[in-house]
Amino acid sequence: MRLGDLSVGFVHSIAAAITQHGHCPIELLERFELDSARLAEPHARLSIPRYMRLGHAAIQLTDNPALGLVIGEHSLLTHIGLAGVTAAQAPNVRAAARCISRFEPLYAQNYRGASQFIEDSQGAWFSFYSIAPYNAYNYFVVESVLLGWINHLRQVCQQALEIELLQIEFPEPSYAAAFAEHLNCPVEF
Repeated sequence: MRLGDLSVGFVHSIAAAITQHGHCPIELLERFELDSARLAEPHARLSIPRYMRLGHAAIQLTDNPALGLVIGEHSLLTHIGLAGVTAAQAPNVRAAARCISRFEPLYAQNYRGASQFIEDSQGAWFSFYSIAPYNAYNYFVVESVLLGWINHLRQVCQQALEIELLQIEFPEPSYAAAFAEHLNCPVEF
């Protein structure tokens, strides 16, 4: 079954998270045929299953089941290409969030759904589509996407964001306490 693909730009935040944990990411990336030349290719894509295997291998290498949170914190607007460049030029955080959501097909495509940025009179929120059933290979995807969005918007406004609530579809993991270390908001599983 084909799930979709994403920009190889996402690999940079995995490499940074591995490095933060005191490991060199080069050997792992080369095992997945992601050398510096491949990462520098314009419009280069990586299949979602391969990305999930890479993330799982990074979790094993670092022995950190909450690595997805760290990966998200290392996600930069430049990692999502033109969508990120456009978001960086937005006049405010909401406009940046609209860019990140609207131009998602430029950096990630999943045949199971697309993310949304929803606004109403009560506020605004990002919604990541379901990738259930959840397992050791895809928890980190959800965590890195959610923390990545938060980090992208922090880059735009250059300050901490006030997040009212983070709701996650999968059951509370054994490392749930790590969410409090990385987020300043309530988390519902």
